[in-house]
Amino acid sequence: MEKTILVVTDIHYISSSMHHFNDAFLSQMAKEDGKMTILSNEIMTSLVHYVIERNPDAFVVTGDLSWNGDIVSHDEIRNNLLLIQNAGIPVYVIPGNHDIGKERKKYYAPFCSVLPECADKNDFERICAPFLIQDDTASISYVKEFDDLRLLFLDVNGTDHPGIVDENTLLWLDKRLSQSNTPCIAFSHQNFLVLHPMFAGRRITNGENLLKLLYKHHVQIGFSGHSHLQRIARNTDFTDICTACLSAYEHHIGVIHVKDTDMEYRTESLPVYIPADATRKTGIACSEDEKQYFLSAMERIMRLTGKSSLVEDAIISFYAGHPSVIFNADQKLSGLLQSFAIENDMNHMKVHI
Repeated sequence: MEKTILVVTDIHYISSSMHHFNDAFLSQMAKEDGKMTILSNEIMTSLVHYVIERNPDAFVVTGDLSWNGDIVSHDEIRNNLLLIQNAGIPVYVIPGNHDIGKERKKYYAPFCSVLPECADKNDFERICAPFLIQDDTASISYVKEFDDLRLLFLDVNGTDHPGIVDENTLLWLDKRLSQSNTPCIAFSHQNFLVLHPMFAGRRITNGENLLKLLYKHHVQIGFSGHSHLQRIARNTDFTDICTACLSAYEHHIGVIHVKDTDMEYRTESLPVYIPADATRKTGIACSEDEKQYFLSAMERIMRLTGKSSLVEDAIISFYAGHPSVIFNADQKLSGLLQSFAIENDMNHMKVHI
């Protein structure tokens, strides 16, 4: 058995019909966390071409498909993902915390004169039906039998208590995983493990209960998103690989290659084509512009002043999972930035599943 699976997370797509690039929208996006939401169409179009060209055995999106769950954007996302599926590549999705919730319409107030309708669990299931399997009755969780490999898609957002694996889902999972002993890879939006102390709140709330069940059934590897970090976390029994936010600078795509019971993971950066018309609307013309947009947001959030190549390297390394030059530099950063230093590459690993 040999399979290649592409995985992305946190697309945060928004339809241009929600904002028409008005000044209020551009201003609101500049106040956020560096996501290139203003290039939603360009990122999505580039992603569709990339996946179809590489023709993997499956394509997975681990949540936060949308910026904040409006139904128009979800419909456009579905239509783009159908282009991939209609090319013969199975697509599988799970919802993120930004995908479901009627109350999320409030986030559109700064730039929408009329607030849009946002998706609830039923809307998400209806819109994304081509990429889901009806399996667990308590959530949108499901298992895909994939030749000699099982893919577990765990939903903790289309539930009555977002962020928590429903008790009925745990019962379903125990029974479902007992039906086969073939290798299994788990996918979730929220993290299985704590990736970094500052992001501990991004983990599945009852993650320990979930892990006990996964250990019981010898599930040793999971893929997550949500934290917008490129990070690999491990304990003695489980490895959580968080692929960085697709909509942020470097636009990471995870490439999973499984051969028998061995798995190799690496990332690639999605090349995003930005036409002149998009540049006129957004002021973004190239990857370097995206990098500066991201750094500007991070420096604002961290309340940093002044420019420093060492500081910028620390920020990029932290979010993109690259070894930091800090470890080889005479100058040391103190406080928060020192905790950003990464010694090992978080973009590649091999593991037995």
